[in-house]
Amino acid sequence: MIKAGMEDLEAIQEIAWKGWHPYYLQIISEAQIRYMYANSYSNEALAQQMKEAHQFLLLKADDEFAVMASFGPFMNENQSWKLHKLYSDPKFQGKGLGKTMLNAVCKLAREQGGKTMQLNVNRKNPTYEFYLKYGFKVLWEEDIPFGPYWMNDYRMSKKL
Repeated sequence: MIKAGMEDLEAIQEIAWKGWHPYYLQIISEAQIRYMYANSYSNEALAQQMKEAHQFLLLKADDEFAVMASFGPFMNENQSWKLHKLYSDPKFQGKGLGKTMLNAVCKLAREQGGKTMQLNVNRKNPTYEFYLKYGFKVLWEEDIPFGPYWMNDYRMSKKL
């Protein structure tokens, strides 16, 4: 597990695309996927997220980057943290690496004073089941505008 920085943008982008595209293609249009990816994973967008206290982690398997995550404190919520991103290269799925990354994120947030971890997941994304399995509960449904599109999500939370 390594803390990622500006020198790791390419690895972050590659894992995100490999993990993002196949799942979201079943849920939203190709045009929406490309729009959201371009606005969330460009070098400029990732640099801005890092400036806004998003912490990025990378996990290797078989000498390749396999999983990426980003998380950070909510600016207006006391002791609540947010998992912004968690994606794995599909060829490494089913090996427990997502769980390893999620545990690392929660441990680091707890060590930095976090009491709860929140996240958003698309209501049609099968990853929703993964989060339920690891103790997250649905707080509410929310529809969030993203440019000309909408994200139809569950807000989930877990005590750290």
